[in-house]
Amino acid sequence: MLPEKQKSETKRVLKEYIDTLLIIPSSTELEPLLEKLEELHASIWRQTTTLAAENLDSELRSLFVGSVVEIINISLEREIIALRFRIPDPIWSSLLLLSALGMFAFGYQTGITDYRKIFELPLLPIAFSLVIVLIADLNSSGVQRRFKVTQLPLLEVKKLMDKDLY
Repeated sequence: MLPEKQKSETKRVLKEYIDTLLIIPSSTELEPLLEKLEELHASIWRQTTTLAAENLDSELRSLFVGSVVEIINISLEREIIALRFRIPDPIWSSLLLLSALGMFAFGYQTGITDYRKIFELPLLPIAFSLVIVLIADLNSSGVQRRFKVTQLPLLEVKKLMDKDLY
C-alpha cells in the first residue's frame, strides 16, 4: 500500500533484515551483524521519513510508522536482553557457593541422620547441576547455546516475502 518508490526499497531492506536476523543465532561474530542491523534500521527509517512528502492516507502512514518503530524497538530489546546482558561474575560466584553449601549441608545432614537410600542421594546434586546448566545456557549467546530458540517464525516471514504476495 506504499507508493512504489518506497515500496520496492522497503521490501528489499526488509528481506535483507530477515536474512540478517536468521544468521545471528549461528554466528560467532556478532558485532558486524549488529552494525548491519543498525544500518538496516536507518535505511528503513529513511524510507519511512520520505512518506511525509507523499500524498498518502494519514492512517496508513501512521500504521506504517508505528510498525517501523515496533520493528526497531523489538530488535533493540532482543539485542539488549539476548546479546548484551550477562550475569555478572559476583552473582555466578554466589550461585556456585550457595550450591556447594547446599550440597555440603545435605551431605552433613545425611551423615548425621544415617540416611542411606542410594537412589535418593544423587538427586540434589543432579538438581543443582541442572539448574546451573540451564542458567548458564540462558546466559550464553549464539553458537554456544544448548537450547536453541526456533527461527521458524522468521523463516515463515521470509518465505512469504519471497513469494512476493504484495
